[in-house]
Amino acid sequence: MPDIAVFGAKHPLRSIEQRWAYAVGAPYHVGHGHPIDGLPEAVDADDERAKLARDWGIDDRASLIEAMNHLGSEGHRHRLALKLRYFAMIWRPAVASMREELRATIREGGDEAEEAKADLWRLDAVQANLPGIRSSSLLAFDAARGIMLARDGLMLGWLQEDEAWAYMGEVARDVRRSYSSWAAFGADFVLSRNIWAGDGDPDVFDAVIAMLGRDAASPWRTLEWDAGDLAVPAPVRFGAELAWTLERR
Repeated sequence: MPDIAVFGAKHPLRSIEQRWAYAVGAPYHVGHGHPIDGLPEAVDADDERAKLARDWGIDDRASLIEAMNHLGSEGHRHRLALKLRYFAMIWRPAVASMREELRATIREGGDEAEEAKADLWRLDAVQANLPGIRSSSLLAFDAARGIMLARDGLMLGWLQEDEAWAYMGEVARDVRRSYSSWAAFGADFVLSRNIWAGDGDPDVFDAVIAMLGRDAASPWRTLEWDAGDLAVPAPVRFGAELAWTLERR
């Protein structure tokens, strides 16, 4: 990941609605060394394709749309929210037993050890009532990545502008419905990413979120939370295969 900095595009987006939607992906624009307010003038297409293949298993338009559809319909938030809800409902006497079971799995090693380690952290985070953990929709992490994938689809020519911006608009509307400010969205991005990772260890994204909150050039400082017309239309669809929605289908 490059040195982090907030900087603008040579040709920034003109529409407030597009700038607002694009700002939802700001953690990844900054983290990946791209402009904050529009697509980069030039990209290393081979490098971008390699990163998508390595991190997402995406190598063409079809697999990109499949990943975007997954983020829209479910992402990581559905499975993890159910797990956190279960951890919150466990009777106190059963918590110690669950901890020991998870520790035993960790000691045994193997394929299940890493997930057990993450679940132990999640269980302890719920029991310690980590701020926001019992009320979070865990949307922010999935939403920011949805914008990132739409951005990459545009850069690589795998998405048409109208379909990419329609998708990003739907993400933006759900984000605005779910949070009260950029600060709240940023805090939930950190929380939901930590819950996905299964640890609270600081990393570069903590610095990115902090920078977005304080840098005068950040769209999180220049765009009001209620800026633009983000009226809620019917779900966006790419043919019959893609829709961003918080509803399970």
